[in-house]
Amino acid sequence: MITLAGGENVFPGFDGYLPMTPEGGKLFLKNLTGRDPSIVCAAPPPFPLAGLLSEPIKIVQAPRMTIVLYEAGNMYRQIYADGRALPKEVNFPAYLGYSIGRWDGDVFVVETAGFNDRTQLDILGHPRSEQMRVTERFRRTDFGHMDMEVTFTDPV
Repeated sequence: MITLAGGENVFPGFDGYLPMTPEGGKLFLKNLTGRDPSIVCAAPPPFPLAGLLSEPIKIVQAPRMTIVLYEAGNMYRQIYADGRALPKEVNFPAYLGYSIGRWDGDVFVVETAGFNDRTQLDILGHPRSEQMRVTERFRRTDFGHMDMEVTFTDPV
């Protein structure tokens, strides 16, 4: 259920209500009501959905770069872990964005920006803009298991 409260669009999320800007709420309603289920898979799986599906992923770690290979959509991500910062402006927005990573103790922290706006955040149609930023925190709990925490920030 979508509720309008004080001019702000909100919708139920995993842990209660998550706020959306009025523009985001309008885009979400448009995507939700105007979507064609037969073309949900026309574009590559949206980020980070490809890593959350039941299809396997493989993480290849090198000293200055980590690569994530997704079986879903036959896609891959490069995460630069050589100390560089995210660029202030990304001239080539992409489906999976531009990622940098660093270690914070035993947690691999990945920051991603530079997304294009050609796909939604999920199959329900939640919108994303080119201004979206994502922070992922990967922590290996034991052999074969990993915790992943994802934070999305999108002013639009």
